Amino acid sequence: MKYVFSVAPPRLGGIDMLLPIYMEMKRAGSVNIELIFFDDLAFRQLKRDDFLFWQITECVDKISLLSKNKVKTSSNLAIKFFYLILN
Repeated sequence: MKYVFSVAPPRLGGIDMLLPIYMEMKRAGSVNIELIFFDDLAFRQLKRDDFLFWQITECVDKISLLSKNKVKTSSNLAIKFFYLILN
């Protein structure tokens, strides 16, 4: 079993571009995909789009939302990612 952590783009248009990649990874083998949102605006837009949200939830195993209060003030994406794993 392989685990894939994917950081969602800040706009909703990037998520529908990633969807075929997620589908192909799921079809090709046993993989767990976690989609991480750093921006709650994109997450709220995804929740309003019922069809895209349904497709994402069918492909992705876990959706995480990191609020800006939980993430340290560092602008380094790697530090934010490690903070997510540790907590």
